[in-house]
Amino acid sequence: KNASKVLSAREKTIICMSTGYGYDRAYKDAEIGEAVGMSSERVRQLRHSVTKKLAAAYSAAASK
Repeated sequence: KNASKVLSAREKTIICMSTGYGYDRAYKDAEIGEAVGMSSERVRQLRHSVTKKLAAAYSAAASK
């Protein structure tokens, strides 16, 4: 729920597809890239930044 406040729609799609959350399976970076129109390397970079962004958001929420 809080992730929707922190992530853009594209970032949510990437992280959900890569973990399989809300999908029938987890997708590989190349498959996600084809679905959203970017390279697999860019998907990997965004997935990495999303992971950091979520960790920072939840860390801040936990310290309140």
